[in-house]
Amino acid sequence: MVSSLVTRLRSYFLRKATKPHKPDFSDTKFFQALAQSEKQPEALRHAISDFSSGRGQDSWLKVVRHFRSRTNPKFFLELADIPTLAEEIRRKHAVWYSAQREKTETSCRDGLAIYSTIAPPLAPGFPWHQPAQGPDNDLLYPVRPHRFAFAPRMALVGLFDESSVERLGLIVEDWLAFAKKGESNLPYVSNLVVIQRLLALCWTWAFLAARPINHDPNAMALEWTLIKIIRVDVEYLTPRLGTSYPNNHLLVDQFSRWYISLWLPEFCSADERSNSENIWLGELNRQTLADGTGFEHSVHYHEFGCEMAVAYYLLSIRNQQEISPEYRRRLEQMLSFQADIVGPYGLAPAIGNTTEDPLFPLDASEGWASAAWWLIHRELFDAKRAPLADIDQLCVERAIWLLGKDLPVASDEGWSTESLLHAY
Repeated sequence: MVSSLVTRLRSYFLRKATKPHKPDFSDTKFFQALAQSEKQPEALRHAISDFSSGRGQDSWLKVVRHFRSRTNPKFFLELADIPTLAEEIRRKHAVWYSAQREKTETSCRDGLAIYSTIAPPLAPGFPWHQPAQGPDNDLLYPVRPHRFAFAPRMALVGLFDESSVERLGLIVEDWLAFAKKGESNLPYVSNLVVIQRLLALCWTWAFLAARPINHDPNAMALEWTLIKIIRVDVEYLTPRLGTSYPNNHLLVDQFSRWYISLWLPEFCSADERSNSENIWLGELNRQTLADGTGFEHSVHYHEFGCEMAVAYYLLSIRNQQEISPEYRRRLEQMLSFQADIVGPYGLAPAIGNTTEDPLFPLDASEGWASAAWWLIHRELFDAKRAPLADIDQLCVERAIWLLGKDLPVASDEGWSTESLLHAY
């Protein structure tokens, strides 16, 4: 605990002494960077040409349409399947959708919840420079909104309520105006914050791009803004990945190195893509033990690792990339440990330290998503494991989106016969 505190204090003062990063979100910078890439699809070459010829709107519309229509690489699910799954969730799991809607409404109307405090409403004029002050001036409080966990939730609700998308657009533009001034460390205070924002924005983009909006430029403008932020975040991260403090921060670094190389090849070079998978798997193997548990003996840190490990597995399958038997066994063991320790009600014992925010904020809950790992383990590796005994846990929605399909998540029989004793 003392060591952790010293590390945090040292990290805090180093950040205070570092000159804030000043990002360039301009269209000019975007197309300059795109033109320097060694290989681009034909659609993006045409977009670069349009921009060079002064056809600004034509250029960015081509970029947005490229990302909407590309068949490879593949996301967790097809864009065309998102509205159908969202409607199925709203119909069959009304409590999840109601919670998502209420969370976004409350954040925009009454104030954004930041751990134990309530910040001002999430709207233009939001105090991005100092959103909230936590106990002992904990840096995690003012940093949290810059992780953008609110964005995929608002975009998801926006599939049924266009006003949620309109509000999200205003919030993103407000943040953009703040971040590009380069007067605050908060938007780029650490790799972890930027990675969490990057992953959140990828899902936000997916929910927005799934809308049947007939390529209306006004409706697609927010997608263009998100793509520019994603590119800038990748540019910021690229030279810094692998420099974070061990252990879970470093694990996220190496996962995002692989994720960017797979899913955002337009924004990274062949050199940056090479060996990214081996680096990520090597770090995961270092931080997990042979039986699938974590060497830090923290249930929540272990869960954080499961988020990355599951994402790697599912995206690799979606993109027809080979998965080694050794990795498959390691993931199965990791998920088995989570399922065994949380039990059929998906309630994890608070052993060890906790993480502050999930990598994939796709449900209305905060933090722990133990029930989701039970469900994913059952779906991927152990069909004989009984379904969850509690259908209403909000975090289960995260599993549904990652898997890309609805699953049976409740049962009043079978689970009571499972052994409650497991050894690791």
